[in-house]
Amino acid sequence: MAKGRRASAEVTEATRPALAPEYFCRACGFGDAPSAWFQCPNCGEYGTAVSDLPPDSLAVLSPERALASVLLDYDGETSVIHRHPTGYALVDAALGGGLAYGHTIYLAGAPGSGKTTLALRTCETVRGVPLFVSGEESEDQTKQTIVRAGLARPIRFLYEDHLPVIFDEAARVDPTLLVINSLDKMLDPARRGAPGSSTQIKHCMRQLVAWTSARDLCTLVIGQLTWDNHSAGPRAVEHDASCVLYLRVDAATGARTLVVRKSRISLSPAWFQVPHQPSQETGPLAP
Repeated sequence: MAKGRRASAEVTEATRPALAPEYFCRACGFGDAPSAWFQCPNCGEYGTAVSDLPPDSLAVLSPERALASVLLDYDGETSVIHRHPTGYALVDAALGGGLAYGHTIYLAGAPGSGKTTLALRTCETVRGVPLFVSGEESEDQTKQTIVRAGLARPIRFLYEDHLPVIFDEAARVDPTLLVINSLDKMLDPARRGAPGSSTQIKHCMRQLVAWTSARDLCTLVIGQLTWDNHSAGPRAVEHDASCVLYLRVDAATGARTLVVRKSRISLSPAWFQVPHQPSQETGPLAP
């Protein structure tokens, strides 16, 4: 064997890495814990800790499921991200020129920061058919937000929190922009845990990213920031998204700033002042 080269070993059940289970409470949904408990720290019930790992989880890493590697040969050309301007200068600037189909954007902000209004304004100006899905605000509540924002374009709306139903409706409508308001309200019945639990949030985000990447649309997922402008929920959500935007509010002046925290489709970091009217010009601010 050549020096510096490791000998390949056959993958067997003995050498295959074990999957780490996560435990949740079957009574209240509390979970994403690395170990089981005798009494649930959330609801106080006894003997309710169960693992989310299926019995046949070893099959996840089976040799039959292995994918063949490919050789990436750089020939001086790279694929171009096809962008579709929304017509909303603020969003287009933050996204590097517009929506990038096949990518998922995560927009996080504190309660009352204007996340829903920003998403609705993007729906009003985007080409094609936008689909606005809400799991926390009803049709009437969303209409009130539209009136307050002064929007005029009719927007296709779905009041739903079950992810499979949302995917079915999105496949039927075939939108250019899918808005999810908000991630902590979404639920996949095939996954254990209550809406808003760490397990459900991570799972739903990964499902949205995988579903979007195979289609000609862009998905905007709304999340939460704490009042001190820190991300609420698991950080895995930001890792899965192609672009992460923070909508921050200055407590003293009320000024709003859209921060590009991470992006695979545009330059980051960048700061943009959010105007009171969408027609006002916007540009990058100094860090």
